[in-house]
Amino acid sequence: MTRHANEWSGSNQQTFSRFYDTYAPKLWGLILRAKLPTSRSERILSSTFKKAWPQLSQQTSTSASTFTWLLTLAYGEGLPPIQPAELMKNDNRSSQPVYVLLAGCCPDDQALLAQSLKTSMPQIEIGFIPTVNQTLQHLQNTSLESRKFPRLLLLNVERADGQSNWPILQQIKVSYRQLPIVLISTDQQGELALQAYDLGVNSFLVKSLDLDEWQKKLDALADYWLSIVTLPNQQKS
Repeated sequence: MTRHANEWSGSNQQTFSRFYDTYAPKLWGLILRAKLPTSRSERILSSTFKKAWPQLSQQTSTSASTFTWLLTLAYGEGLPPIQPAELMKNDNRSSQPVYVLLAGCCPDDQALLAQSLKTSMPQIEIGFIPTVNQTLQHLQNTSLESRKFPRLLLLNVERADGQSNWPILQQIKVSYRQLPIVLISTDQQGELALQAYDLGVNSFLVKSLDLDEWQKKLDALADYWLSIVTLPNQQKS
């Protein structure tokens, strides 16, 4: 990849290097999970950055959804959005789709979470809701028997809006006692975690600022909830 970069990075090689060093390792990690031939994997990475750079080089800064956009470009270059079918051979996980609901997550976290969840369970279905406040209404409007009723709920909560979300969270725990809830937050003081566990939340995950560390946490989270434990109304084969 880097041996071709000078051909199309122009005079902004230093800026390109920062952009590449920030996003290439994580995108390469996702590409490797697809277990494609090395030459094809390298071509996907190179083509993705070659297409992305002309647009990004005209901007003074990258947006919060830059990685999501890069991932979309990679899909267009041939990266499979889910694991290849052969990875499911001899898989002892549930053959039935499991619906997971993500609420209040930014686009970048949505992309990373979706990739991690699908790696642990390729047949998973994922729904997205913009805010935590809309979660209760979604649950109330969905039948418990529906395949669109989540078996796992992932909520992003921050200190600034935490207090306004607690009543919603409490209602969810009272009305849907068998629904596992995982809270995600950047708060590292521990106060939100204590409040969350007092309300009966099953897990509290502190978001890492380092992208590699954050991906490892998400992979572990997905592996635990989708591969190790059994969710409500989920049968293991």
